Amino acid sequence: MNHLKVFSRAVKEVDPEAMVILAGAVDAFYPSADAQHPDLQAEQDFFDYLLRESASDFDVFDLHLYGDLDAITANINAVRQKMAALGYQKPIFRGEYNGPSFFQPFHLFPCSSIFCVITCCFSG
Repeated sequence: MNHLKVFSRAVKEVDPEAMVILAGAVDAFYPSADAQHPDLQAEQDFFDYLLRESASDFDVFDLHLYGDLDAITANINAVRQKMAALGYQKPIFRGEYNGPSFFQPFHLFPCSSIFCVITCCFSG
């Protein structure tokens, strides 16, 4: 992933203490049984590749949790296990959580939006 490597180097040259966050994995590691995601395998393959080939190019892994509430712990643990199998561990940040999406009414989501936005989860 040449873009990530170039980006990471540029960030670290300007601020060696800056954290590079690898963002965007949406329930790709432990999807719920009823997941309607036509590109799930491609997304899993993409993030497996990034975790394997770009470990030195990011400091934190961002996991977007939009699926089943009961799968949150399993998704986090799946990412931790993948990192461990590759010989490293990095913090996991939960940058996005649930909805609503463009087509779902907000009142269906009991979690306060500000709480969902600012809450994060770090692996230890």
